[in-house]
Amino acid sequence: MPVPDRTVLDAQRGDLEAMGQIYSAYIDLVWNISLKMTLNRTHAEEAASEVFLRIFRKISKFKFRSSFKTWVYRLTVNTVINYIEKEKRRKTWYIDEERLEREYGVPAAQEDPAEKDMCGKLLAGLRQRERMLLILREIEGMSYCDIAEAAGMSIGAVKTGIYRARESLRRAYKSMEA
Repeated sequence: MPVPDRTVLDAQRGDLEAMGQIYSAYIDLVWNISLKMTLNRTHAEEAASEVFLRIFRKISKFKFRSSFKTWVYRLTVNTVINYIEKEKRRKTWYIDEERLEREYGVPAAQEDPAEKDMCGKLLAGLRQRERMLLILREIEGMSYCDIAEAAGMSIGAVKTGIYRARESLRRAYKSMEA
């Protein structure tokens, strides 16, 4: 649920109550993107914390040229990408597939251990930008225009990136089946 411009203006002036309202309004969005991009609950918690630190440090730079929600998306995606790259350099990166699947709420009757393992591997095998684009489009349901604005890319680059991500998934899936 978007926050009113007045709340953003109040937060820009340092109003802690306004910052709390922003946190409450966007925690689910930030958490979901963080979890889906990191594929790990612990990493998602750390990345989401970093996102909110950046939001509140940079809120004074928000100029109302786009919606605040789009600005939060962009900040979230960029912060999580930076977090992932930092963690990979530290070599502390791992995927907790069981927790990840629980977070997506897959009913037990539909769970197939082989499929769960394959889905995690397929997603993890995508390049970071491909995974981000696919998550924003297919899981978050964002329009190409909104993704372009959030990711700082042209609409054509977004469409191409999503196409390539889907093709990468298809190729990887076919090679796993063989």
